Amino acid sequence: MPDMSNYSVNQPSDLPSQLTELQALNQELYNKVLEQLNVIYDYEHFTHRLQNENIELKMKIKSQEQDLQALRANQAQLSLSIPTVAQTSSFAAISPISPCFSGVAPMKTQGEEHFIEEVSPYLKNYEEALMYWEENHNIEIMNPEWPETDLTCYLFNKDIGQVKQIVMRAPNCCSLYGNQRPCKINPHWKSLPEKTKEVWQKMWIVLKDEQVKQRNAGLIRFPDSKPKKVGKVSIKQEIMEMY
Repeated sequence: MPDMSNYSVNQPSDLPSQLTELQALNQELYNKVLEQLNVIYDYEHFTHRLQNENIELKMKIKSQEQDLQALRANQAQLSLSIPTVAQTSSFAAISPISPCFSGVAPMKTQGEEHFIEEVSPYLKNYEEALMYWEENHNIEIMNPEWPETDLTCYLFNKDIGQVKQIVMRAPNCCSLYGNQRPCKINPHWKSLPEKTKEVWQKMWIVLKDEQVKQRNAGLIRFPDSKPKKVGKVSIKQEIMEMY
């Protein structure tokens, strides 16, 4: 048999250096992938924010159109009733801006329900506010099939003895979800299924509509806005402040 005692397998001398180079390339590739993922994450949140702002803008336009229609309808009714004011009663001549007006919501007649909901009844005190709220807003606005919510911080609270109560804003559906479902014990908004997000978006639209009505009626008000920061703010920083 041949003598194998002097035979040895020689390893390439540059193998450690090649391994180090591959590790460096792998780390560089990982950093680039992570950077691209952050860009995609920022873009998705920015797009979501624009969608919410678009919805809120549409809600404001719709509310203003409804206010205009209600004012026109009321003006037409007042024009028709002017010739008969002196023949009916002295109370009919009292206008909503008169010092004699009590501030209590007027009796509903056909075609005036929307007007009463949208225009402030000139509430003077908590008793009048409570009476107006019980007549026009003391209803469950959420669908019973939707997730359970506590909207006390967003709407008029009859247990607080004051009018024009300061309430929280609901800038978007993500904010509403975060308020009702704290992230420490609930899934983050980003991880929710699309169908679940759609439900919370519908809930937010209903809540926002009720807030507009209660604010216009003089039941609630929002806190003063904080002054905006001066200087350049990156999209990512602005998005992170929102969430």
